[in-house]
Amino acid sequence: MDDDTKRDLEYLKSMVDYLRHLGLLSFAGLVLTSNLSIKMFTDPTWKIFAFLSVTGFFLGIVSSLLSQAGHIDRIRKDPIYEVPLSNNFALPTALCLVGVLAGIMFMAAFVLLNWW
Repeated sequence: MDDDTKRDLEYLKSMVDYLRHLGLLSFAGLVLTSNLSIKMFTDPTWKIFAFLSVTGFFLGIVSSLLSQAGHIDRIRKDPIYEVPLSNNFALPTALCLVGVLAGIMFMAAFVLLNWW
């Protein structure tokens, strides 16, 4: 293997690790949001934020899995990349990040609005 192929392979491995961590963060946020809405706030008034938070985290989990599958499948092919983030990699990766960030923001809004 030449240096460019090794660099691309390391890039793909780091992307898979990044997406795995985002998926884990989404799953933890999903569990936390469901526990907050059931256990801590017995009668929440801003239920729409809990629903949007769960939706965002679920979107993060699904897009993380899809993007990881695409990246892992691409590792086996030669050449690894013709164009960086080509072959429909950019959309699931961006959806994963947007889902996680939206889930965090809506969970924070849900907690703060129901706290006071």
